[in-house]
Formats: sequence, structure tokens, C-alpha cells
Amino acid sequence: VLIQFAREGEEHSVFSSERSLTCYKLRSKFSLLFRITALLFMAVRFFERPLWTFYHTEWANNAIYPISGVPLLSPEIITAIKLPLLVILAIGLILEVGYKELSINDFFKTITTMRCCRYILLCYCLSCILILLYCCGNSNNLQLVTITSAGNIIYLLWFNRKSLRKVQLVLQVLPRLALVLSIFLLLIIVFAAFGPSFGRNSDSEEDDYYFNSFSQS
Repeated sequence: VLIQFAREGEEHSVFSSERSLTCYKLRSKFSLLFRITALLFMAVRFFERPLWTFYHTEWANNAIYPISGVPLLSPEIITAIKLPLLVILAIGLILEVGYKELSINDFFKTITTMRCCRYILLCYCLSCILILLYCCGNSNNLQLVTITSAGNIIYLLWFNRKSLRKVQLVLQVLPRLALVLSIFLLLIIVFAAFGPSFGRNSDSEEDDYYFNSFSQS
């Protein structure tokens, strides 16, 4: 158990309560279910109406707004699919909080990045469930159903920590990559700045064409 927490980048002690142990067993037992649910929730996005279609009456007219041809489900059907999926994801997050947090006071004692992300994601998931429940009884605001798909890939990354760690590694490499690209861009700018001067001193017509100004260079 401690090795698993270390792989996830978190510190944890041995379970001190029956609740923590029970939550951990349930979370581990249904881990595959939570991963599949997160994948299905992300896949629903491909059959959902985009947000802009709720503000254009002729959104289905392919002559005006070319579409991919993928069959789009109605907001009511999307709500019926999303709601149970989000409930399952919320249960998975609650179980995770149940065995990783001994008490609410621990959150204020040691505030870590993973702990904050866990609570933010749980609050976001619960708020999406409330939005879908609101849309079930209010057909005038069905565009809110589409909003609940924002950040759906986060669930997939969260319940598949290996992928999340890979994303974290990529984010760590990005600053160095940005530095290399900045140096490369600086060299291009310097070359383009001095290009017209070299072109005027050259007898080649090709150099005159490519280096007659800074923008052309």
C-alpha cells in the first residue's frame, strides 16, 4: 500500500481506521470500473452537440455549417448517459478521499498539490451532477449539459495514474523545450535582420528576391 502511494507521489501512513481500509479495498476492487467509466464519459463528447449550436437555429444545415457527419444525440439523451457515469466517478473520488484523508483537519495541516486537485475534482464532479439534475427539470437551459463535458479528459488521467505521471513528465520537459525553441527563433530573427544587408551585396538574383526586406527574409 505504501509503495502504491509513493508511486502516486503522495505520503500516507498505515490505515488507522476501519473506514480507511474499507474505502481502499472498494477503490482498488472497482478501479477498472472507474477507468472504463472515465473513458466512456470522454467518448460521449463525440456524440454531443457543441455549445455554439444552441445559439444558431440552423445549426443542422450542412450547407451553412459543415459538420463531420457523426450522429449527435439530443441533450436529454446525453443527460441520461452522463448522469450515471458522473455518479460512478463521484463515488470513486469519494472513496479515494475516504482512505487518503484521515480527517478534514489534515487538509489544512498539509496542503499538497495532489490533495488540492483531489478536492477540486470532487467538487467539480458534484457540481456537474447538480447541473444535470437541474437540466432534467428545466428544458430551457439544455446548453448547460454541454458545459459539463469541459475537462472530461481529467477524469481519465486521474483514474489512470500512469498516464497522469506521463503528462507531468511532459510538462516538466516543456520549459526546456521552450528555451530551445526560443533560441532557434532568435537565430531566425537575427538572420532575417541581417539578410537584406547580405542580399544587397550579393550578385545573385535569388538572394535579391529572398533578402530584399526583413519580412521577406
